[in-house]
Amino acid sequence: EYAEMYSQDEMQLSELYLKRPNPDKGPTEELLRRWMAFYYGLCTFVDDMVGKLFTTLREKGLWDDTLIIFTSDHGEMLGDFGLFGKGAFYESCIRVPLIIKPPLNADDKLVPLVEDQVELIDLAPTIMDYAGLRIPPTVQGESLRPIMQGKERGKEAVLCEYTSNNQNLHEKCIRTSRYKYWYAAPHGSRGGATLFDLQEDPKELRNVADDPAYQQVRIDMQDRLMSHLLLSEKPILRWK
Repeated sequence: EYAEMYSQDEMQLSELYLKRPNPDKGPTEELLRRWMAFYYGLCTFVDDMVGKLFTTLREKGLWDDTLIIFTSDHGEMLGDFGLFGKGAFYESCIRVPLIIKPPLNADDKLVPLVEDQVELIDLAPTIMDYAGLRIPPTVQGESLRPIMQGKERGKEAVLCEYTSNNQNLHEKCIRTSRYKYWYAAPHGSRGGATLFDLQEDPKELRNVADDPAYQQVRIDMQDRLMSHLLLSEKPILRWK
């Protein structure tokens, strides 16, 4: 049913697919349209299942007492730059949905839309916060509840990581509101630094890591990445 819900002939290819570095390699436009149609069908399936869950919560009188978080661990490149799945830090992959409905009996005055940056590691302490549990000092994330209430701002920089042992790929990324820097450990034809100025180049078409005009930005972002990684190495503390 869902696999045939969308016509591949109606699929609109992203302009970033046309920016792929090797036009002669990878799937043809026909195959990509077919993949897109199946992918949209899967998204619709998820929507329908979430809808059934919400209906059941309301029917059982649990809606007001339930914390709901809708998100994903990564996005889908879906042909952008000739890539699929994950394994890259383009916006198509790392900018995932995050929708939170708190328990209505929490009586929070919430900001309807938060555009600040957060990290997925913030979800565990958010759940513990709403559950009334103490957040262990070794937890690296921070509860999103104060941000949702408009009392605090999001993070100035967020970390993304990707490791694939079978492909021997090891990559780290740090993103601020304007810049994105990632470094991949050299392996085969891959590796090295990537730096995007998201304000001047929101579609991420120009890697300015080696641009002399951006050398200080690159140094600053390298320092941010290193500091973020070091600060994530919290010692094991005794928790009472």
